[in-house]
Amino acid sequence: MSLDHKVIRIELPTPFPIGPVNVFLLKADKLTLIDAGMKTKEAWDVFEEALRKEGYKVTDIEQVILTHQHPDHTGFLEWLPSDIPVYGHKLVEPWIYQDEEFVQQHSELYRNFLMEFGVSDDVMDTWLRKATAAIQVYSPKGQKLAGYLKEGDTLPYASDWEVIETPGHSLSQLMFYNRKEKVAFGGDHILPKVPSNPYLEPTIQNPKPTPLLDYLASLEKTLNYDIDLIYSGHGEPLSDIHSFNYGTYSKAA
Repeated sequence: MSLDHKVIRIELPTPFPIGPVNVFLLKADKLTLIDAGMKTKEAWDVFEEALRKEGYKVTDIEQVILTHQHPDHTGFLEWLPSDIPVYGHKLVEPWIYQDEEFVQQHSELYRNFLMEFGVSDDVMDTWLRKATAAIQVYSPKGQKLAGYLKEGDTLPYASDWEVIETPGHSLSQLMFYNRKEKVAFGGDHILPKVPSNPYLEPTIQNPKPTPLLDYLASLEKTLNYDIDLIYSGHGEPLSDIHSFNYGTYSKAA
């Protein structure tokens, strides 16, 4: 079942190979923005125009809920009105605040990883510049969460939606599930045409992340939920998820 009367999908451009990213307006007790787009003028202009066509403006948004911390899902936080509360997994916050400790930790994780594989210093430096460019250029800075979301919570002012932790693509990846309607917001946990990339990401809480193992475990976990439709972070909404996407990859694994 879809929730087209309550969910508005807005597709925004990105400079990344994955292509456009989706954000969603959820008409709940408060007008809710699920994910916050790409911090580029092109994406922002598309976003404002899409809101206008639906009869809204940016200041009508009453809260933001994040599926995970990647810059194509958090970029607008820096441009939205500062009084709009933002909620997400606790591990989102270092990425949207970006203090000196986090930036250093981010570089050290990848540098140590590349050193273990014998990558030369010049190649390493070039790769590190590219790897950190996305968060330095496109991620918001100086942002805080109004509250943390964890497994078993319901979304603020949208209590029909429960929080499911699905790490793998990101350590902070969450899925929001409407059990009655059998519909979910999946972020980048499950995508319609490609498997979701498990990213190696630094965090103080987990200094030796295992993203592929986390991803496979999250796919198996998702099998326990009766989901007819997922609004994913990229592409069209995805149905028949058990047979089409992660079921296939779980069997292959």
